Amino acid sequence: MSRPAFLVVCALAVFPLECRSGELHSAAAQGDRAAVETLLANVADINASDFRLGTALHYAAVSDQAEIADILVRHGADMEIPGELQETRPLHLAAEMGSEQTAQVLLRHGADIEALDGNGRSVLARAAIAGQVGILRLLLEQGARIEARLPLSGRTALIEAAYTGQLEAAKFLVEMGAEVNARDNRGKSALWYASTPESYSPAGGPGLLRLLVENGADLEAGDDTGTTPLAWARKSYGRSRTYRDIADELVRLGAQE
Repeated sequence: MSRPAFLVVCALAVFPLECRSGELHSAAAQGDRAAVETLLANVADINASDFRLGTALHYAAVSDQAEIADILVRHGADMEIPGELQETRPLHLAAEMGSEQTAQVLLRHGADIEALDGNGRSVLARAAIAGQVGILRLLLEQGARIEARLPLSGRTALIEAAYTGQLEAAKFLVEMGAEVNARDNRGKSALWYASTPESYSPAGGPGLLRLLVENGADLEAGDDTGTTPLAWARKSYGRSRTYRDIADELVRLGAQE
């Protein structure tokens, strides 16, 4: 589970549902249409935000309660209110948690597909980080820009997928034409990040490196300091045994010593 998704799950797990934020939030999370409609008819504050996650619409997004999300939006729920968790909009949470039906509802009602969270991450980036291929497909179909660069880091969705070791997400983005040699604000490419222990695992790491190289990633491209992935791996031997495995794989793929 990715770090952002882990934070969302923790936010939902810390307190029992009934203690979190009020009846409307609880009813939205549980998909209780009758309760939601009754509460709205009795002038419940539809945009009230709790201190754990956000509004009722945020809870519906996390739980993929598409019907509830539709009711809330039709009754005036604000789709762009930043939540308490990293200032996420409901669409960010739907993307991260793989809530495809709710994401479709939000997009149909005009949710901002390019909205940034409090960390400067886009909806597409959060889906890539979480490995949500279905959401990535939906977002690109709806006009999300595959090469959009995040303002704080300069990373693309493919770089974010590589940074978090999301092989299937990276594979999909490459298939959809993502530029494999795009570089972030520090001159680092998807291959550079895929060559770090944070992204590399015995199960998926070699596959991610091969995917990128086979689709044209430059093995000799260095970052802003001129350091290539192989040079960094060699330099970092003492930090982790994984760096040796990464270096060996890079050499097998054709990196020059």
